[in-house]
This record gives sequence, structure tokens and C-alpha cells, in this order.
Amino acid sequence: MEHLERQWRMLKIIPPHGKGMTRLAIQSLLFGDDERSIKDPALTRKIQRDLSQLGSLLPELEVRQNVNIEGNKIGHPTYSWGKGGPPTFFGGMSVNETLAFGVLKQIGVEWMPQAMQKALEPFFKEALDEAAQLVGGYQGLSKLQSIRQTNRWLKKVHHIPVGISFKCQPIKESVELAVHEALLNETCLQIEYRNTSGQESTVVISPQALVRRGDRTYLYAKRRDHVEVWPYLMYRILSAKTVIGDFELAKDFNLQERLKEGIANHEFEDKEYGRLVKLKLLVKSKTANWLKETPLSDDQTISTAGRSGEGFLLEATVPMQEELVWWLRSMGGNIQVLAPDLIVKRIKDDLKKALNSYK
Repeated sequence: MEHLERQWRMLKIIPPHGKGMTRLAIQSLLFGDDERSIKDPALTRKIQRDLSQLGSLLPELEVRQNVNIEGNKIGHPTYSWGKGGPPTFFGGMSVNETLAFGVLKQIGVEWMPQAMQKALEPFFKEALDEAAQLVGGYQGLSKLQSIRQTNRWLKKVHHIPVGISFKCQPIKESVELAVHEALLNETCLQIEYRNTSGQESTVVISPQALVRRGDRTYLYAKRRDHVEVWPYLMYRILSAKTVIGDFELAKDFNLQERLKEGIANHEFEDKEYGRLVKLKLLVKSKTANWLKETPLSDDQTISTAGRSGEGFLLEATVPMQEELVWWLRSMGGNIQVLAPDLIVKRIKDDLKKALNSYK
């Protein structure tokens, strides 16, 4: 293996920050783990020299040496990229990768843990640099002009959430990391949790799933010695740490089935939620046109209601959720609910209460 090829492959092998790899491990990945490759002194000297050269050229390359309590070196040094990650995409990004990372930076990372967002920064920077080079090469612009045009590109991409945006409560970075690691490793967490009344308690949980709804993030978890899986609001978790214990994977918990029930607190009996209901609506013309383009379900149908000026009859099979009731109520006079009776009665009662508030 030629000198440059060996160093190039070595750059691709070096792990990210926090996951150091010894010289011996790097050598094994490059040349195999047979005894001849491992014990070849000439080969070992080459790898050591390569690592030394790369370290002098790339300050992002981190070398760690463990020491004991007396300060003496123990074990072999490990190599990894620093906290900023690798300095570049080796080999460069493709056009699709450049565009993907640019769009991701603009609209797709707000619900990631802060530490994960920081870990992506080197890739975002690389994407912007690559985009500037693409623009400059395509249009013959100067470097400064290319950078300015690239920055304008990001401002042309935006995401608007459905409904009103509420201010997100901050989630502790240490809590985010602990939760994501527990979900990956399937380990127990001891958390300090503040409930709606402001009371704090310490509980041990087995995390099952993480769900973001609008501006709130919920951790679904099974509490030790409990059967049910409950949602915990992430910003109310004051601290979280991994504890030794038997992780319990909830047998009857199915995230997709649970989400069909919605996340909002139930107003009807629990058995009503998650089941499919036949929704019948009397819909005004403009709303009908909108719902034709963005249907409520795959089996949605819209037909004339029969009498002139009455609007359109919409029928769709949808899961029963509190969120469905909220949306129907928010449509005001643009929609009249005809079925199911359960929702019709609820909408009437809610509208009467709202009207009384304005008397």
C-alpha cells in the first residue's frame, strides 16, 4: 500500500470524538489482524510515523494517553477527531449531499439534542463551503460573491409549523443526551421530575420512545414496578442519569398504535381513542377545495350535499383523537360535523361554553 493511499485510508478509519482507537486497532483495520501484520516492526513504524505526520498537519486529530493516579502512562494512546469532528468530508460532498446538509441546517435540526446539533456543525460548514465552490465554478464568481450567494440560498428555504408557534421550554443538554443514550442502549434512567403542580419526585424509568408534538417533546417510559407506559414532558425532567437495573421493554406498548390515540389528555373514555370512526362533515366551498388537495384519509370522498348552497359532503375514516376534535372546533362555521354522534355532541357543548364566555 502506497504512502498516500495508506494515510488516506487512515483518515477514514479514525473515529469521532469520544471513541478513541489505538494504533494497533488502526493497523489491524488497514492490513488485517493476522499475526504477521500485527507483529511486523517495519509496518508498525510506518503507522506510527503516519499518525505523527497527520497529527502535525491536522490539529483536529486528538491523541489521548491514559494515566494512573501517580501520573504514569498506562495502556496505549488512542486517536480520534476532536469535539469539532473531522475537518472535512474526505473526498468532498456530492451535489445532493451539499444541498441536503444545507436544507437540514435551515429547517431540520431544532428538535435534536443541542450536543447533536453541535456535532453536525462541521458538516454544515463543509456543505456551505462546497455550495460556494459549486456556485463560483458554475457562474465564474469570486469567492466573496459565491459566499454571499450561498448565504442568500439558505434564506430562501424556510419551514412554517402548522398552527400557532409557542415558545419552547428549554431542555437540559445533559438530560437530552442521557435520554437518547438510554433509548439506544436500552438502559434504565433515574430522573428528577417536576409535575404540573410543581412537585418534584425521583423515579427510575425504562425509556420506550421519544415523540415531538409541535413545541413539546415527550419521553414515553415505563416506571419501575408499574405496568403502564406514561409520557413525561422532557423540559420537566430536571436531571437524568443511567442506573444499573433491569431494563423493562413494555410488552404491550406499540408506539404507532399509541400515537393513533393522540397525545392530548382524554376527555372521553379511554376506549374511544385510537379506534377508526367514519367522519361526516358538511363543508363550505373553499374549505372543500383545500381538503381535496390535502385529504384527511385515503378513502376520503367529497360530493355535493344535495340542496343548493348547502356546500359539500365530506366522508373520511380517521382515528379518534382529541386533536381531531380540536381541529374541527377550530374550523368554526366552515365545517358542520354530521357524524359520529359522539363528536357532534362534544362540538355543540364546547361551542355553547365558548358562546357563554362572551355574553
